Amino acid sequence: MRTIASAMIVAAMLCCAGTNVVWAQATAQISGTVRDASGAVLPGVQVTATQTDIGTSRGTLTNETGFYALPNLPLGPYKVEASLVGFRTFAQTGIVLQVGSNPVVDVRMEVGQVAQVVEVQADVATIETRSVGVGTVIETQRVVDLPLNARQVTDLITLSGLAVRTGSSPGYNMDTGVNISVAGGTSYSVQYNLDGASHLDMYVGTNMPLPFPDALQEFKVVTSAQDASSGGHSAAAVNAVTKSGGNQLHGDVFWFLRNAAANARDAFAPKNDQLKRNQFGGTVGGALKKDKMFFFVGYQGTTTRQTPLDTTAFVPSIAMRSGDFSAYINPANGCPSAAAVRNIADGSGKLIFALSPAAVEISKRLPQSTDPCGRVSTGNPLHENRLQVPARLDYQLSERQTLFARYMVTRIQTKVPYDIRPNDVLTSTGYGADDTAQSLAFGHTYVFSPKLVNSVHISGNRVGANKLPAKYFGPADVGIKNLFGYIPQFTAMTGAGFSLGLPANFAISTTAMTNFGVNDDVTVVRGSHQFAVGASMNRGLLFTRSNAWAPGVMIFTGAIPNVGAIPGLGTPIVGTGAAITDFLTGRITSLHQANPNPENLTQNYFAAYLQDTWKATRKLTLNYGLRWSPFLPMQFTDGNVYTFSLDNFYKGVQSKVIPSAPPGFSYPGDPGFHGNSGMESQWKNLEPRVGIAWDPAGDGKTAIRLGAGIAHDFIRMDLHENTSSVAPFRLTVTPSVVSLDNPFPNGSPFPYNFDSARPTFPSEPLYQGFFPIPPDLKTTEQYSWNFGIQRQVTPSLFVSGTYVGTHLIHTWSAVDLNPGLFIPGNCVAGQYGLTSSGPCTQSNNVNQRRLLQLTNPNAAKVNTLGSMEQLDDGGTMRYNGLLSNAR
Repeated sequence: MRTIASAMIVAAMLCCAGTNVVWAQATAQISGTVRDASGAVLPGVQVTATQTDIGTSRGTLTNETGFYALPNLPLGPYKVEASLVGFRTFAQTGIVLQVGSNPVVDVRMEVGQVAQVVEVQADVATIETRSVGVGTVIETQRVVDLPLNARQVTDLITLSGLAVRTGSSPGYNMDTGVNISVAGGTSYSVQYNLDGASHLDMYVGTNMPLPFPDALQEFKVVTSAQDASSGGHSAAAVNAVTKSGGNQLHGDVFWFLRNAAANARDAFAPKNDQLKRNQFGGTVGGALKKDKMFFFVGYQGTTTRQTPLDTTAFVPSIAMRSGDFSAYINPANGCPSAAAVRNIADGSGKLIFALSPAAVEISKRLPQSTDPCGRVSTGNPLHENRLQVPARLDYQLSERQTLFARYMVTRIQTKVPYDIRPNDVLTSTGYGADDTAQSLAFGHTYVFSPKLVNSVHISGNRVGANKLPAKYFGPADVGIKNLFGYIPQFTAMTGAGFSLGLPANFAISTTAMTNFGVNDDVTVVRGSHQFAVGASMNRGLLFTRSNAWAPGVMIFTGAIPNVGAIPGLGTPIVGTGAAITDFLTGRITSLHQANPNPENLTQNYFAAYLQDTWKATRKLTLNYGLRWSPFLPMQFTDGNVYTFSLDNFYKGVQSKVIPSAPPGFSYPGDPGFHGNSGMESQWKNLEPRVGIAWDPAGDGKTAIRLGAGIAHDFIRMDLHENTSSVAPFRLTVTPSVVSLDNPFPNGSPFPYNFDSARPTFPSEPLYQGFFPIPPDLKTTEQYSWNFGIQRQVTPSLFVSGTYVGTHLIHTWSAVDLNPGLFIPGNCVAGQYGLTSSGPCTQSNNVNQRRLLQLTNPNAAKVNTLGSMEQLDDGGTMRYNGLLSNAR
């Protein structure tokens, strides 16, 4: 008993010393019951499992019921031997342990001499009687053999039968992985683990890059009610394992080629996809010291070159740049917007409006066209190089101790399309990348005794993503005054028949995401019980700076109404009726500019569990446990966070920290504000799990399984992508109908800098958008249950059918706290922002009809409050599915 207590103390110390949220299954176990020829159980039998490819072994004795268990075994091929004085030695080969598997190897011993060996060469039944969840193993042969587009291992996750891919990493982050919904869970509710350690990109909720197929041993997708030892995200866990070396030197070399020259074009495409992709590399693994130290290393390089299918854009032709639209408006040429342009051209086809000097200068830098409509072909070429290098070292320190270390780096380098085609400035809509993902894991397993095993994993993940803009010309280079550009040599506009810089501006960013942690698991076998206890701690760090609206995005629509005088454009002003002529005459329909939006966050994660697997009878196994997984909210290092209370708004309660803010706002330092997060911690997240497995015949060939459990999810860090991007921390302006030559005639409000020492809430612009998050927002809670029947029909045929049910509560949606109200009837000019008499409710007076201003018009700066989209956790989801399997 002292040994058990000491082990528990050691485990607790290890957990508290480190800083993920899950104890991943990168191991497996073997268990069973030993009987004699008459069927009577045999206690005291020596059972040994030997990993045949590296020669290491683990042994134990059967208890008084003849039961034995060998937990935390490395994956691979095994031979099981059982010996007892007076009986022949039993030996069984053909046992292959897969990730998270629990094969039952029952032994029947015959009377005889120990030196006599009864050897069995047969596959072990794959019936699962000891776990709660529904799992599918994608073993190494399928990983390597199945055709995969670009050899992406994550494409195989959908083979679990309950999974649907819903998306991938967003453009502003590194292409680390995918979003997958499993068994009705949310798209970010999959926990990824590699070699027993967390393998998550916590910024966007995808996986970190997984090893390429030749370097991946296998992985297992587990969903529905899971063991208490499994946690983190609530819907499913993907437990993957990198390959290891063995006593024999082994490896491979590969090269995969995809070339458009061998491809037919799509049915409606003018030419084939122009894709050239080469994927090449190899692996090698072996022993540095026989039976002791093993290595494995791999390399995969991918080069992709693609000249895209041409897309059509319309730019001002040489004639148009002088105001001559005679060819453009000729009906024979069929130019877009020709009818509208005829209304603003004289008899000779000349525009009646003066041209914008800035527009003319920009037009000179666009691709030149002699087409009467200004038609040109363009497209962003792709020039991308990727590499991945995984490396692993395993060391059998002694019969009791094993160590491993694994490091993997993935690089993506993409050239800026404009650098490839510098004569086509329209390629500025694309961007380049210089991204690196790194993952590191250490593992230590110590066998205190055959019935007491401790396993520790320390891990770290880091993503550095740098999205690179094209450098062509800035606003000042073409004569645009008073437009500050946060991105050097970059101008963003769209709608005038062509685009510059858009949508690249939404991706151009710098990101650094880091998470590191430790998890510890202790397994204790006592009689027919197998206890497991563990805990984990993790810390996440995020710093990003993106430039969504930072360059100032100019939008031309050709839909400018008669709006009166505009500085620099004369009076009265009317739209030209066409976007291309609005551009040439310098009429911006709308301009959207804001500070770069940052995220500077930290978050801590903690969880603990207790679990028991009890073989109650020869035919019945129970698995039950409890997991504690509190939610600790993200902290804003710079304190750029806020909350909004409708109750305080109507009571006129204003912030003590920023007194000039409208009532209802609170900031760090205000009474009742939660630290630097604004959200409450949720300490009561308890997650019970229970499962029952019944083997009707007791022969290990049939199992009737029932499981149920509760799990809580945690929030992706990009939840706060826009939290710090609002007043007073940042400034957003969206003026309508401004001059291209001088968008801010009274001076640009940028660069805008928030002074935290003397904070002030700006009174302009009016009707700004906000994205408040309620302090008591609940994380998603998932209830899962399953019922299944498994049958090993023959040694080579396994069939199963499983019903899976899921019910989610606290799913999120957005609720506008300040919607525009419908005002019935007609109103006169001046009411609700109307410039002339007409219906009170119109599309152009939404802001003047907003709820908060109408219901509390005397509140301070109420007219600065526009849309206020707040998250709401009142949603629910249900899922029911049937998974059938035969192999």
